[in-house]
Parts: sequence; C-alpha cells; structure tokens
Amino acid sequence: MEKVLRKRAWRDLKENKFRYFALAFLIIISMYLVISLVGAADTIVDGTTKQAKKHKLEDKYDMKMTTELEGRINGMCNLSDVVEERGIEQGMERGITGLVEVLREMGTPSEVIIEKIMKKFSLY
Repeated sequence: MEKVLRKRAWRDLKENKFRYFALAFLIIISMYLVISLVGAADTIVDGTTKQAKKHKLEDKYDMKMTTELEGRINGMCNLSDVVEERGIEQGMERGITGLVEVLREMGTPSEVIIEKIMKKFSLY
C-alpha cells in the first residue's frame, strides 16, 4: 500500500509540474512580501518615533528643531551611550575583582581562578 502511494505521489508531481512550480513560486513571493512589509513597518515606526520627539521639543519646550540642534542632540545621545558602556565595563571589572578576592580568601589557587574567568568571559 505504501509503495502504491509513493508511486502515485511521483506520478502526480510529474503530471502537474507547472501547478506545483506555480504554487512554490507564489509561496516564495508571499514570503518576500511579508518580510518586506515587516521591514517597512520597522522603518516607519523608527521614523515616527523620531518625528514625535521633534514635535515634543517644539510643542512642549518651544525649541525649533534645526540641523545644528539635531546634531547637538545626537552628540549628547552618543555621549550617553559611551558613558553607559564605560559604566558597564567598570562594573564588570569591580565584580571580577571582588570575585577573585573572595575566591583567594577561600583558598582557591590563582591558576584555577584565572582559568575559570578566562573560560567564563571568553578571554582566551
């Protein structure tokens, strides 16, 4: 019974090549359309958010958004990102230092501590 179904499936594919090709083509085009719409929606949401921030500055604080002001605001945002990254690095450093001190107090050999930290944080 299983052999008969397998033969029938192949025969059906051979007889209706064009139909299955068209179906596969429609599925691929539909996937492309969905992916494009998702990308476009993401771009629209980002643009809308930026425009909303500009309007808020203009409406709430009576600040006219100019190219110069926009550049300064972007610079401040970039600076805040750098400060955040440095804070994270310092926090990691303090955490690792504290961990090493605790492990040394517990009598763990330095080689084992170094090996475990290198492995955990991928510092090979």
